[in-house]
Amino acid sequence: MRYLPLAVAMLLGLSLLAPSWAQDNESKKQESSPDSAKALDILRKAQDRLYSPHVAGVKDLRVEVESPMLAMFLQGGKMVYYFKDARARSIKVAQEKDKPALSGPDAPKADEADKKTKPQNFLSTLRVEGLKGADPLAAVPMMKNLTKQMEALFGLLMGTKNPVQELEKQRKLCDFSLEEKDGTHIVTVTPKADAPKGEVKFTKQVLTFDAKDHKLLKMKMESAQGQNEMAPSFVEKDKKLLFSKLKVTSQMGSADIQVEWQQIEEKYWLPSKMVQSAGAEQGMQGMQITFMFKGYKVNKGVEDSVFKGLK
Repeated sequence: MRYLPLAVAMLLGLSLLAPSWAQDNESKKQESSPDSAKALDILRKAQDRLYSPHVAGVKDLRVEVESPMLAMFLQGGKMVYYFKDARARSIKVAQEKDKPALSGPDAPKADEADKKTKPQNFLSTLRVEGLKGADPLAAVPMMKNLTKQMEALFGLLMGTKNPVQELEKQRKLCDFSLEEKDGTHIVTVTPKADAPKGEVKFTKQVLTFDAKDHKLLKMKMESAQGQNEMAPSFVEKDKKLLFSKLKVTSQMGSADIQVEWQQIEEKYWLPSKMVQSAGAEQGMQGMQITFMFKGYKVNKGVEDSVFKGLK
């Protein structure tokens, strides 16, 4: 469905709410005003309210993804989603890149371009296993697009699609302002006047939060392509918020994404069902696509070879 990319794009705009603040001291040097500092503090508090399975202890997982509408494309195979927290490995890889191959004055220096490479902190992929023919995720354009969209959306639900480096880039390139109005905090983000062209993908983002519990109420993003709005609903589990519904609207149309959760091993909250419904635009009303997540295997180990070829 063509509305899913819109929803994913809006959700990934939440990269402003990055879950890790390990570089706060350096970041504060980049905050240009007390107003900016207050706005960023609101974003920190809002992110802290969201549940992230990887923060709760999910280091890796495997889950089968079923969809009645897509079964015809699978040729007897089954969709499987894999996730792995590779941060420890990334740190080791980064350290190895800084080491010369030889010691002493004649040792070659580490390649600067190589040192700048950012190892992936989190690995995820959606695959079809048990195929009787060609891989439909690669051969069928709709399925290929679906793969990217599902990986991005599931990554958001896993709490991994908010890299610190993206937040740092936004802080350097954008101005943050805060308005308090009718029991809400309204954070506005705009590109700096001297931001390099193309580095910031929006002209303005406006995020509205409940002033008492820091819950995200609404998000609006303006860009050269138009204006998108997203309004989420949440369920609360273990004093954290999980997305339960996302209403997305734009000039392209509208879409609802509903998410149901289940507790695995009495420890981790993970999606059990996701349903996307299209709006009435262009005769799409009532069209739905459903995904069921079954047979979770959590922290049982996932080989790196599963993610071979990922960029």
